[in-house]
Amino acid sequence: MMSSGWFRRIISGDRSWRCGIIAGLLFSLPIASPVSAQSSGDLLRLFQTFDRMAPQHQAPRHRVPARPSREDVYRAQRILNAIGYNAGPEDGAMGPRTHSALIAFQRESGLPPSGQPDPRTMAALEQALRSRAASRPAPAPVSQAPAPATEFVGYYEAASRTASAITGDITVAPETITFGNGAAIGLRPVHRRGTFAVDPPADPPLLSGQTLCGDAPPRVVVLSQNNPGFIGLSVYADSQ
Repeated sequence: MMSSGWFRRIISGDRSWRCGIIAGLLFSLPIASPVSAQSSGDLLRLFQTFDRMAPQHQAPRHRVPARPSREDVYRAQRILNAIGYNAGPEDGAMGPRTHSALIAFQRESGLPPSGQPDPRTMAALEQALRSRAASRPAPAPVSQAPAPATEFVGYYEAASRTASAITGDITVAPETITFGNGAAIGLRPVHRRGTFAVDPPADPPLLSGQTLCGDAPPRVVVLSQNNPGFIGLSVYADSQ
């Protein structure tokens, strides 16, 4: 009789692939002949070899992409908005607008349109931001020199009886004010907008024989224009 140990070995495995081999081995042996221990060991080694050769069927594993951090989403939103993509509020939350903006950027950059701020996408976003900053024209230097009275240039009629009696109608040029009787004073702009020093110092008599500041010579003229077509003229003897 066959050893019960190796017989259990035969019937306990997956018989779908080895049944033909088992049947061939069994029927090749004389039924009435006893099986030696050596023959039994040979069969066990043979089946162990078949076990190692049997295909291993495993279910495929699907890798779940890591969820992006709020910091990555926030950085992506800031860059997308800065370079012209509408990523929505910069709150670090992956909303539909951020997702759509990422897909649009990825497609235009030749990246897989995953809609996620993965490392390749973040690197491309950083590069796009640097390129945009480099392509911007340099800002025009701020001039430190005060501007002349060009914004006030024009002819103005006196709007009150006092102004009409003393100064008359005036004409403002970039560097002078000419009064109704033809007298003029020079203007030198200072840093405060609309403020000018009287240069050279002068206090000519006006229509009524009066001067701009009475006994003290005028030192500062302030022009203001709150309404179109109207100009305010203030004259001070003190530079403060």
